[in-house]
Amino acid sequence: MNQRTLSIDLPDVLETWLLSSLQGNFAAFPGGVSERDLMQFAQYTDDSGIQPFLSHKLKLTGALQTCPALLQQTFERRRLMELISHNLRKNELLRLLEAFHEAHVRVVILKGAALSYLIYPEPSVRTCCDIDLYVSPRKVAAADLALRSLGYELIRKYLFEFTYLREDQGAEHILDLHWRLSDSAYFGVKFDFNEIYKRSIPVCALSPRARTLDMVDSLINACIHMAHHETWDRLIWLTDVYLLCHQLSSEQFHEFVTRAIKKRCGSECLEALRMTRKIYGIDLNHPAIKRLIDQKPVSFRNGDSANWDFAEEFYYTMLGSPWVKRFNILWRALFPPLVELNERYDTRIKIMIPFIYLYRLLIKAPKLLIFRRRGKSA
Repeated sequence: MNQRTLSIDLPDVLETWLLSSLQGNFAAFPGGVSERDLMQFAQYTDDSGIQPFLSHKLKLTGALQTCPALLQQTFERRRLMELISHNLRKNELLRLLEAFHEAHVRVVILKGAALSYLIYPEPSVRTCCDIDLYVSPRKVAAADLALRSLGYELIRKYLFEFTYLREDQGAEHILDLHWRLSDSAYFGVKFDFNEIYKRSIPVCALSPRARTLDMVDSLINACIHMAHHETWDRLIWLTDVYLLCHQLSSEQFHEFVTRAIKKRCGSECLEALRMTRKIYGIDLNHPAIKRLIDQKPVSFRNGDSANWDFAEEFYYTMLGSPWVKRFNILWRALFPPLVELNERYDTRIKIMIPFIYLYRLLIKAPKLLIFRRRGKSA
C-alpha cells in the first residue's frame, strides 16, 4: 500500500498553526490572515468534525484568546450547538438502551457515540452526526421492532446495516443499526458479534446498560472504518485513533497488532497509524509495529481485480456480498478490464490477451476452490 499524503485544504500558515494546536502546543494565532482565509479555516475545521476539540485544546493552552473575535464567536456557537446535540443524543441513547433491554437484544454502541465518553476530555467535544448500534445478526428483526416502537423509520439499507430516522420537535435522530462490525463485504464477515460482545466494556458515564468495544477493538474499528470509506484524512477520525493509541498500554498495543493480523487488516491499521502520525506525531517505534509492516495489502479488495494472488481475501469478499453481486465479482476477477491487465501483464502483443485470460481461468480460479475446500477460517 502506497503511503498517502495528508490533504489539508488550508494556507500553509494556518495548517501549521492547526497541527501545532492539535498537538497541545501553545501558539498564538498567526497575524495577517485575511477574512476569506479565516472563513475557510472555520469551514474546514467544522467540516472535518474537529472544531469543538480544537477549541477545547486552545482554551487549555490559552491560545484561544489570541484568535480573532470572529473565530472565537464561531467556536463558541459550535460549542453550544454540540452541547445541545450531545444532550439530545444522550437522552435518545438512554431510550434506545431501555427499549433494547426490554426486547432482550444485546447491543454494543460503536464509534463516536461511545468514544466521546471514553477517550475525550468532555463528551460534547467529540462531534457525532448519528448513533451506531451493533447487534447480533439473529436479533436484527427484534431490534427493528424495538426501533419502530420508538418512532424510527427505516430510510436506507446497506450490506450489513440499516439506517433509521426519527424526527422529534424539529430534531432529527439518525441511527445506523449494524449486524456486522463493518459494512465492508471483506471486513464484515471477519468479526463475530459474540466474540466482540464478550470483550466489550461498560460505558459507565452514560448508563449501567451501555457497552462498547474494548479499547483494542475500538482502535481496529476506527482504522478499518477509514479504510472502508477510503477517507484517510478526516481529522476527527484521526483524533479517535490518536486518543485510543494514547490509552493503550504496551501489552494492549501488542494485542492490537495480534488481532489486526489475525483479522487480515494489518496493512489498513498501519496506514491509519501513519496518517495519524502526520497530525499528532505519534511514536511508531513500538516493537510490534514491524509485524504490521510485514503485512501485505490486498490488491483485489482495493479495486485491482487483475491481481488475484490472495484467494483467502477474495473468498471472504465473496462471502460477505449478496448473492446478486457475487457473479459480478467473480466475472470481474476472472476477466478484469484491459486497463488493469496492462498494469500486471505485458499486453503489448495483442494476440496474447486471450491467452492471459485463459491462464487466469485455468490457473488462478482453482486457487479459490482449493482454499474453500481446506476450510480455512477467518
